[in-house]
Amino acid sequence: MAERVIPAGVPERLGIGPGVTFVQAPHSPFCISIRAALEAGGAPFALYNTGLGDREPVIELTDGAYYVVPVIVDADRSPAVVIYESRDDGTDVARYADAKFGLGIFPDEHEGLNDLLVRYVESEIEDVAFRLDDAFLIPSMPDLLKRTLLLRYKERKFGKGCVDQWRAQAPQLMAKLVDLLQPLDRMLARKPFLLGERPVFADYALYGVLGNLTYTGDNEIPREVTHVLRWHKQLSETKLRTREPVPAQGGQPRARTPRFG
Repeated sequence: MAERVIPAGVPERLGIGPGVTFVQAPHSPFCISIRAALEAGGAPFALYNTGLGDREPVIELTDGAYYVVPVIVDADRSPAVVIYESRDDGTDVARYADAKFGLGIFPDEHEGLNDLLVRYVESEIEDVAFRLDDAFLIPSMPDLLKRTLLLRYKERKFGKGCVDQWRAQAPQLMAKLVDLLQPLDRMLARKPFLLGERPVFADYALYGVLGNLTYTGDNEIPREVTHVLRWHKQLSETKLRTREPVPAQGGQPRARTPRFG
């Protein structure tokens, strides 16, 4: 798990107060997933929203060690720390939130399988879903400078004209998305959540990817995956009953046994 003591004065300059603050970009699938789990657990936390492509707050909080969302600021600890990912496909931020608030989304009995599902969702499925989202999100950005900078970033990574191509290829991308969702749809035909009666982080990872897909309102969850549609509604209504937050300590929070509703 990657964490650093936050440089003095940075939280105050950014307007981040006491307690736990979740630093996010509202459209990001990797932020939607953790935010949804925190909200389902009734966790006491504040939100700090960054703009599209805005790296400065995370760079400041990590003293240049990291630059992407999500991160968690834990000012319950003294001195205040920021938690971020130690690897590109990591779940450090989600695991910290789970341990701090006892969300129960990384149960011991599903270790390994939970991770495999998360990687499938956040790599294979997300790789298609983000293109469908970006095809509408980036052109809708009102700030010309920010829109142009983000577009150029995407084109350096995926090729000139990529956003226009994704929009033109939306039907083919949606068909590919259906194909990738179907194994999970078959799993959900037999149980309420991906790994059983209780949601795990893989459920919230999928919720995040689909939240990103539908963020602008231009895309919908495919009607072909009927069990995913049922699951999506059920997960959005599920509340995780948790214990009180871990008291402020110098070290990392300890995991606890949660209760589910």
